[in-house]
This record gives sequence, C-alpha cells and structure tokens, in this order.
Amino acid sequence: MSAFASIAAREFLAPFRTTAGAAVIALFLALCGGFVALAVLVPGGVSELRTFFIVCQWLALVVVPAISMRLVAEDVRTGTMEALMSTAASEWAIAAGKLVGGYAFFLVVLASTAVYPATLAAVAGIEWGAVASGYAGVALLGLAYMGVGVLVSSMTESQVVAFLGTFAFFVALWALTGPGARVVGPPAERVLVALSFAARLDDFARGVVNLADATFFVAVATVGLVATVVSVESRRWR
Repeated sequence: MSAFASIAAREFLAPFRTTAGAAVIALFLALCGGFVALAVLVPGGVSELRTFFIVCQWLALVVVPAISMRLVAEDVRTGTMEALMSTAASEWAIAAGKLVGGYAFFLVVLASTAVYPATLAAVAGIEWGAVASGYAGVALLGLAYMGVGVLVSSMTESQVVAFLGTFAFFVALWALTGPGARVVGPPAERVLVALSFAARLDDFARGVVNLADATFFVAVATVGLVATVVSVESRRWR
C-alpha cells in the first residue's frame, strides 16, 4: 500500500475507533432530523429539501472543523509527525492522505442523512434530481471546508486552536461576502459575492448544477492542499 493510501485509510478509520466518530454522526443526524421534522415534514408544505441543504451548510461549518482539527495537529502534538516525515512518505502524500481520509469520513456523515430524503419521498414524493444536486453541493462545500481545515490544523499543535481557527475563518468569510458585500455595495459587492460559499451552494440546493461553482469549491480545496504541503515541509527546517 502506498504512503498516501495508508495515511488516508488511517485518518478515515481513526474516528471509528473512538466514540468521537459516532458522536459526530449522531449529532449531525439529530440536528438534521430535528429540522426535517419541524420544517420539511409539514402537512400541506412544499415537498422539497432546498432549505435542508442550506441547513447542512451551517452544520458542516461545525462538523468539518471538528473532523479536520486533529488531522495534523494531533501528530504534531504527540511527535508522530516527525516520525512520519522520516519515512518515505512525501509531504504531498502526508497532506493529501490526511485531507482525503478526513473528507471520506465527512462523506460518511453526510450519507447518513439519506434517510431523510427517503422518508420525504415515502410520504410526499420528491424530485430526486434536485436531491442529488443538493447533496453534490454540500459534498463539494465540505471538500473546500476540509482543504482549509487541514491547512489550519497543520499550523498548530492544538486541536482547539485548529477548530476555532477554521470556524472563525469561514464565519468571517460569510460575514464579508454576505452582509459585508451588501454594505459596501457595487462594484466591490460583485467581487465579494463571487467568493461567497453560501451563494454558490444555493444554486445546487435549487437543483442547478453549475460547473463554475463546482470548480470554485475544488479550487479552494486545492489551494488548501498546496498550502498544507508547504506548511508540512516547513517543519523539516524548524
């Protein structure tokens, strides 16, 4: 098994070896379930999940940093990062393995919510194309979140700092590209809105698959991965 595959598998399986993984899945399911029960499964309501996917965006803002915070920071704290870097594993293998492993676990968390569209389909019917689009949007959003989360985790040995740093970054970005954009007005508003994660996810939630939006999320994750490689490599010289 290559170093990349070994690292990715380790990071994917790590949450399942503790109660933390089950707790994250249970919490995500409970919060999503509560929203679906109160706002979606309403007699006479519209049979669609657009708002559900918007809520998933905000839940992912907590769940992804909770997953990514330990990916590098824990290895740095325990000293295993030095041992890992002394092996044949390259900085690219380390960074990419951790990102892919953490992201794979996030996809498991997200997939666990499929019970809710299935429930809605059983009682009211549903447009499965829009559901697929919404899930694709949240999955791509999670990839972008994970790219930034791994980067922040590589810059500290504290999981708490990594969590808060990632969370604060995206909250600040939302404030800047949402309310902030409306305050500054044109022409800067157009630039800020183009950087908005929420606006791009809304297209997916409405059933519109936009290649530009998908490319944006992948690009953010790629930048985060490249920056993580640089961050990990810099530890060789500390």
